This record gives sequence, C-alpha cells and structure tokens, in this order.
Amino acid sequence: MGPGPDSGADYIYLGDIGDNHGRRKYITVYRIKEPKLTAASTAFEYAAPLYLHYPDGARDAETLMADPIDRRLYIVSKREDSVIVYSTPLDFKPGDTVTLTRHTRLFFPGHGTDKWITAGDVSPGGDQVLLRSYGGVFYWQRSYRLGPDSSKHAEPLWQTLRRQPVIQPYSPEKQGEAVGFSRDGKGFYTISEGRYPRLYHYPLVKP
Repeated sequence: MGPGPDSGADYIYLGDIGDNHGRRKYITVYRIKEPKLTAASTAFEYAAPLYLHYPDGARDAETLMADPIDRRLYIVSKREDSVIVYSTPLDFKPGDTVTLTRHTRLFFPGHGTDKWITAGDVSPGGDQVLLRSYGGVFYWQRSYRLGPDSSKHAEPLWQTLRRQPVIQPYSPEKQGEAVGFSRDGKGFYTISEGRYPRLYHYPLVKP
C-alpha cells in the first residue's frame, strides 16, 4: 500500500518481481487504485504497469515496499549473502520503463537459505520498517533531523536500513514469505506459503 497520483486515494502496488534463476530482463510492478468493494461490486480499477530493470544484472526478489515519505518503491534482493537495496520513484506514468537505483548492501546473520530476505513492509506513516528472512524478523525506526526552520526531515529509507536492526520475536515458519505491520503500528503479522497457512501476530520490540 502507498500513495499515488490521486492525493485523496490509497494505491496497491503489486510486484511481479520473482526471478528464481536470475534471467529476466525486466520485472513489472502494477499500481492499482484501492477499490471500494461491496457485496454488489468487486471490480478493481485499471492496473498501471511499471517496467523495471536492474542496473547490475537480473536478481531474484520478493520484497517490495512503498515509502510514503520519499514516495519511492523499494526492492530488496533475496538470495545473496549480502542483499541489495534498490528503489525508484513511485510517481510514474503507465507503461514507463525505468532503471532501478542501487543504494546499498545489507548483511544479516544466519546460514544458507535462512538468510534470504523474503518480505518487508513500511508502516503507513513511513517511520517504521520491517524486513524478514526465513530465519528472523528485523525492525528499524526512521530518524529525522531538524532543518534551519525547525521543520523535520526524514532520512532516506535505505539509510535507515543500514543501521543495526532490532531483532523481533519470531517462530520460524516452513516457508515464511510475508510480513506486515498491524494497523496501529504496535505489532506485525507473518504468514507462510502453502495450503491453510496460519497467521501469526507479534508485538513490536522497539529500541
């Protein structure tokens, strides 16, 4: 979820970004205006595509996040020993083709596939971030600085991710590939792939 062209609406960003073998020339993100669903009408609006490619070769990724403060889409790669953070502005025209901006590498503890980053989320206000791997859940709180006029300026999200995360309580799931903040921002949910997966809720542990 994140902002979009209409300032009075929320948008769903749907990522077709998986690439297990690292062969895709382009990946696609679709922007869909969140519909008002009723029992009589369940139709979604037009899905506006954005075609993306990496500046440094194809990557597998499962983490797509929308930052409402900087108005950027973030993608975190999955399979490297140190994963890579990329972004692009979420203000795009349908059908645009864009090269992602590479920002930084992130190293997480663990071994083998337990280290793979499989999901992430930015809180609705943009001040909190979660990433998860098969082996753990990691939390950051965004920092702000005061400008000359005492206005608050948020640091870029990729800089937030470079700081040491707070490791969260988490019981590993068989194939845990989703994470999301609770509505009040005081907890988070996880769920795995497969038939009849269980939905788990955890309270956030903050610095």
